[in-house]
Amino acid sequence: MIYRLTENTKEVFGEMLTQIELTEDCKYGQMGALGGYIRSISNLRDNAWVSEDAVVRGDAVVCEDAWLYGNARISGNARISGSARIFGYACIYGYAQVSGNAKVLDNASVYNNALVYSYARVCNNAEVSDNAKIYDNAIISGNAQVYDNAEVYGDAAIYASATVKKNAKVSGTASIHGRSKISGTFDTSPLQIQGTRHFFNISKENEIIIGCNRESIDYWIENYKDLGKKAGYTDSQIKEYKSYIDLAKSLSNID
Repeated sequence: MIYRLTENTKEVFGEMLTQIELTEDCKYGQMGALGGYIRSISNLRDNAWVSEDAVVRGDAVVCEDAWLYGNARISGNARISGSARIFGYACIYGYAQVSGNAKVLDNASVYNNALVYSYARVCNNAEVSDNAKIYDNAIISGNAQVYDNAEVYGDAAIYASATVKKNAKVSGTASIHGRSKISGTFDTSPLQIQGTRHFFNISKENEIIIGCNRESIDYWIENYKDLGKKAGYTDSQIKEYKSYIDLAKSLSNID
């Protein structure tokens, strides 16, 4: 163990926490450097470190080579391990786990049995919860939400105000953003195309979002001209998006 408890304490949400201090020179600083606050030595193990204004509460564990800093908050039964980095105003709680080389930062939250690992990143105001899994090189950012057994992996990116839920799986190089809502199970990544006006998304099976309009594929095929004109699209843009709709229809017919 590379630290000891000091006599400095503070109360956080009804729990009395104690500041820690390095007992040897290491990558985190020199012997005597003050760190963050923990409830007890059971919160911080191995070569892990908590620094700056970060705190570990409840029965949460930070272990191995993990590092918690900034104003990060870990509580409940959360576990941070491997070489994970938690910083900014990030919050990890419940039975969530962050491991490997994953990073959770800014105002992001990971909770309720969610898993973030490998080289995944969760940042900005993103939320990952309810048994969701984020791994490989996936990025969850902005105000995005991933929950309800969903998985995001590969080089996929979920950002802005997008939502991924209900057992959905997003992988490969898929990029989902805006107000897209992805649900259900996909054998391949949902299609997204950045058109000249708005993003084109297959938000779930047989459903397309273009701009703020969410309709079935068949409805788009029948009404794409009227919808395009109402949105102020030019004739060439309407033709462009019709080609995307036709592609979505073709993909929906693949077994």
